[in-house]
Amino acid sequence: MLKHIMTLSLLSVLCAAAPLSAVESFRAPYTTVCVNSDGVITCEEKTIQEIPLTYGEPVQIEVSYTNTCDATSCSTETPVLFTLTKSLPQDISPLTFLHTVRTLSALPAAQNGTANSPYAAYRAYTVGAARRDYVVNVTLSQGATVLDTFDISAKEPRRLMIDDDHPVLARLLDETRSPLTDDTPAGGLLFVPVKQDGTLEPVYEGLLLPQAVAADIVDARQLNQLRDADLAKIATDPNAETAYLVRYQRAFRNAVATMGSSLMLVREVPDRAFSTARLELDRAVVGGVRREAVGWIQTAGVEPFEAMSKNGRLSVTVENVGSVTAAYMVSVLDCSSFVGVPIITRFVDVAAGAQSNFVFEIPLSGDTADQQACHVMLQSLTGRVFDDVELFFTPSATDTTRVQY
Repeated sequence: MLKHIMTLSLLSVLCAAAPLSAVESFRAPYTTVCVNSDGVITCEEKTIQEIPLTYGEPVQIEVSYTNTCDATSCSTETPVLFTLTKSLPQDISPLTFLHTVRTLSALPAAQNGTANSPYAAYRAYTVGAARRDYVVNVTLSQGATVLDTFDISAKEPRRLMIDDDHPVLARLLDETRSPLTDDTPAGGLLFVPVKQDGTLEPVYEGLLLPQAVAADIVDARQLNQLRDADLAKIATDPNAETAYLVRYQRAFRNAVATMGSSLMLVREVPDRAFSTARLELDRAVVGGVRREAVGWIQTAGVEPFEAMSKNGRLSVTVENVGSVTAAYMVSVLDCSSFVGVPIITRFVDVAAGAQSNFVFEIPLSGDTADQQACHVMLQSLTGRVFDDVELFFTPSATDTTRVQY
């Protein structure tokens, strides 16, 4: 079992081409073997594997530690499966207090806000440049047994894990893309409402104003008016995007729970930027690399058909929204009792960004025109569920006037 995990300071790794050995023929593409000594990990042959990672596409690497090698082969231990998963990246913008905006009695009362925004003061914060934040989880397993799991991140990019005589050094080498620059709020002002007890409302209840608009704000009632206008828009259309209220802006809406009361703006970044994780393995053979790509069910439907017939056709279109070709399982299951279909599963390889269509036969055993239902599920080959749709359809009644032979 894994003995301990420690944070490791930056190590100097001097790599040189190793002499060919029996291990050479076992190495997967993009694997480097070097001869070096770097403190805890000391080996004559070390395997270094660099793995590109993107959100929603876990990568699995099968690693076999070598015992002894002769002129033709190496004996290996039971393989260990390394699974690396990247979290959804977030761009985090720090907030710096600037001043407090209060109600000025000299301004006309007509500028008061409504009961929805009864604030007498707002605190103004400048929005700093964003930093990209995400986590890569590394899980080691043998069969159904999880040996250990740990994270590497921008804050803690190096972890040393020691499993008996097999140390593993994991490093995070950064992303291929910078934090968002288009329509970034950096340089704008965030006005956070102050409650009657003097404490702040959560950051996402604030108003994010560009500098040009913020320059005209001198009274809290002006901000109440802007806030009320945004709330009125949401009352009419809950899916609308507000002009200033952070809570209902699409860039921040999915990160409300993350922001909480912390003084930072957080936006989720569902892009396909790649990070590179580097694994340094002692006396190991990398047997293969497997990837998963996120997919979803684009459409699913049943065309009209007659009850007590075999004419029912359930059509499913799945889409690979990942960046690599991936294999999927598409299953039809949990159908209504009149639908004579056991669990049906089909397998398909779908290229990155492409779609694939399936047609399943849906025979109906009963003479019923009642609504029927089936579940359609999309999974990876490892059983990870990407999408699950409950599909309803209503057949037409059986035509009993027709003679059937």
